[in-house]
Amino acid sequence: MCMCGAEVESKNHLKENMRRIREIQKNVHQVDDESKQPVKALWKLSRFDCIPSRVKEQLEVSDDVLLSLPTAAHCIVDCLLSV
Repeated sequence: MCMCGAEVESKNHLKENMRRIREIQKNVHQVDDESKQPVKALWKLSRFDCIPSRVKEQLEVSDDVLLSLPTAAHCIVDCLLSV
C-alpha cells in the first residue's frame, strides 16, 4: 500500500546497532568496575579470632601440592578441578 503524500522515513540500522553496542559496553564496564571493589570482610565472633579457617588451610595445602607437581600434571589437575 502506498500512502501518497506521506514520506516514509528509512531507519538507520547501523546507527541503532552502534548505539546498542555502546550501551552494552557501558553496562559491562560498570559491572567490571563494581566487581573491582574490595570485598567486605565477613563479621566474625571475637571468641573465634584465634581459630584459623579450615578452608584456608585446605587451600594452602592444595596450593603447595600444585606447586610441587610438574607442569604437565598442572594441566591434568586443572582439568579435573574444573569439572
